[in-house]
Amino acid sequence: NSSSNWIQSFSTGLYRVGKADFNRVKVEMRLMGHNVSTAELVDYFYTTYRYSNAYISWKMFLAFKRSPEENFHNDACQKCGKDDGELICCDTCNLAFHMNCLEPAVSDVPDDWSCDICEKYFSSLKNGKALKLLAKNYVSALNFDMA
Repeated sequence: NSSSNWIQSFSTGLYRVGKADFNRVKVEMRLMGHNVSTAELVDYFYTTYRYSNAYISWKMFLAFKRSPEENFHNDACQKCGKDDGELICCDTCNLAFHMNCLEPAVSDVPDDWSCDICEKYFSSLKNGKALKLLAKNYVSALNFDMA
């Protein structure tokens, strides 16, 4: 779907450049095959993107980028609020849970695990496959050079 592709390209450009210079986001999008005006980007950002789940992920990314020394994941279980015992961390967001607080509880740490919140907001067909891809790539995006 070209609409999903466009949204993914917009988000990728935003992760790389930031919103301070939409002209640079436009250049990033051109490199990905999308010819768009700066006015269209600004309009999309303020009327659509900023109300999306992808925007929430981007804001979390910016917060982490500002203070990368800090642990990205929460220190307490999202469900019970306790910070004791072993926590399993969501690969998509900053939430952490005790394995026995999950429903259903798990005994082994799964590979590539996303919490119910991320599964709800980023993997549903209603919100689109592009958002799921953005959510999954969110944590890995922390690894590319932002300079």
